[in-house]
Amino acid sequence: MKKMLLVLLIGWCVPTPALSQESSDYALVQRFQATAKQISKAIEAARTGQECTSIAKRIDALHDEYQPHEQLLDRALYPETFTSVLTELRSQLTLRRGDLTMIEKQEVRIQELEVQIKELANQIQALTTQNEKLLADVQRLSQNVRKLTGDLFTSTTPVDSLQRLIVQLRKGLQDRDALIKTLIDSIFLKYDKDVEQMKESEKRELLSKVERYGIYSAIVRSLRDNIAFIEVTNLKGSDAEELSDQQARLQSLWAGIAPKLTALYSSAKHKRGETATVDSLFVQWSLKLNTALWRSLNMLFRDHEVPVIEFANGSEFVTNLGAYFQAQAENRDDEMRETRFKKFTAFNENIWLTELQNGWFPTLLKLGHITLQQKQELEEKYNAWRASVEPPTTSVLSIILILLVAILLGALVAWFWKQRHSHNDE
Repeated sequence: MKKMLLVLLIGWCVPTPALSQESSDYALVQRFQATAKQISKAIEAARTGQECTSIAKRIDALHDEYQPHEQLLDRALYPETFTSVLTELRSQLTLRRGDLTMIEKQEVRIQELEVQIKELANQIQALTTQNEKLLADVQRLSQNVRKLTGDLFTSTTPVDSLQRLIVQLRKGLQDRDALIKTLIDSIFLKYDKDVEQMKESEKRELLSKVERYGIYSAIVRSLRDNIAFIEVTNLKGSDAEELSDQQARLQSLWAGIAPKLTALYSSAKHKRGETATVDSLFVQWSLKLNTALWRSLNMLFRDHEVPVIEFANGSEFVTNLGAYFQAQAENRDDEMRETRFKKFTAFNENIWLTELQNGWFPTLLKLGHITLQQKQELEEKYNAWRASVEPPTTSVLSIILILLVAILLGALVAWFWKQRHSHNDE
């Protein structure tokens, strides 16, 4: 009896072959899943192409080690399979390699941009120094013109050196504005999301670049220099339009980065007012340009001794110029026809065609200072002036034709008369 109990106890404690096999299969599946999971995490953490190559070898080794147990793994992993797990790992690795390649290219591009940004900052500084000297020279020569003529904006004053400096200064300002735009685009290219979505490290990095390359100071300096240029320059219609376009480009550029700068400066009390300073300078630019526009257009009539009453806005311009046209059409000064025709011809050639139609009218329309209807009203009054002074060519030709016909008729009558008397004499 004791022997039988001992045999039963031993049989109960020693595992049967079936139970041992199940335990071994379970452990194999667990090892396979754990290894696959480790490889997946390694793929996510990979930072170089060399690491990806090493991981590819681990996937191949996993395949070779567990392929003999493929059927077991297919049953245990259902609905996944041995093949699908390996395929997923290889796909994940391929995507990671693509990401790393893109990141490497971006890093190269960023390094290139860093070099470009430094070069742009240096060029901006060089142009700023050059423009400072040009602006000082323009202001000095302008004061000399004022002393000589009593009027800073007498465009007929033959100061060639001043005009050359103004052209150089204007080009310098335009070139610098273009460089500032390129610099800003280069710096903010990497930070195309809102500041609120940036990591703290990204915010610090962007703020550091903005400060290092003087983005804010470059914009402020550009605005102030453009305002100073407008104050010492007599404009043509195309000049006013171009300066307005230049302001619009800078303002659009500023509108794109101002929210980011405001957010970046939100924690710095001494920086909070800087965006407001830029906004106020844009307002000053608009006001100065408006003043320079009407000042220059008034000067156009004064230079050609055309007595149009001065104006300070579009409505006054249309009213006063229209009144001048009407006065000329009505000949209120009781001038001789020849004098009136010469006056009209000079206005037509020197102002109407060259300055107004091809310059100022398109600019005033584009900037909204006058409407198309107002322009048409001016043209109607101008055409009335033209009609009142043009030589009556049609009437003169008619008279000449009548005289010619009369002469011919007279000659024919005389010839017939002569022929008749000659016949009677015979």
